[in-house]
Amino acid sequence: MRKETCKCGKIKERRSAGNCNTCHSAYTRQWKRNHPLTEEQKKRDKEKATLRREKRLSGIRERRPRLGAKPGILRPLCSWCNAVIENFKKKSFCKKCAAKYNREWRKKNPRTKEDKHKDNVRVKTRYRILRGMLIKQPCEKCGEIKVEAHHDDYDKPFDIRWLCVKHHREHHILERKSNDANSKDNQ
Repeated sequence: MRKETCKCGKIKERRSAGNCNTCHSAYTRQWKRNHPLTEEQKKRDKEKATLRREKRLSGIRERRPRLGAKPGILRPLCSWCNAVIENFKKKSFCKKCAAKYNREWRKKNPRTKEDKHKDNVRVKTRYRILRGMLIKQPCEKCGEIKVEAHHDDYDKPFDIRWLCVKHHREHHILERKSNDANSKDNQ
């Protein structure tokens, strides 16, 4: 398993990556400077991009015009029922089919009582923030204004720690490491 920190000491955005995004982009820029593309390679890359675009467009099934749409504007079809997908944003199902799929998935994968409790606490927290009953505070560690609510104990729903995205992620990584260490000690 890869380390969760980069060589520079920062926590990586993706655990599966070799470097953090900053180090990766610096390495890529340096490599491109040292290995410039030839004209032949540029031409080949352009052809590949054209082929990918054509393949992507041909992969979308036949589209029907939306009612009241201008001629030539087509809409994608649902992959289950062939209905026209409204508000298409890379979705392959219409709302009804997506809801049906979600209901079936939820039957096969029921939520535990603990998951339901956690969701209820999160909803209550969101509600209190929206109503002004709970006011967001700056990050405990760095003072960042954009923060997330972190619950150390879901049985105390309004005992909240305010952490920025970076420190919230760090906290969960450290928590996971300590849990792994405890589970290894118990074995």
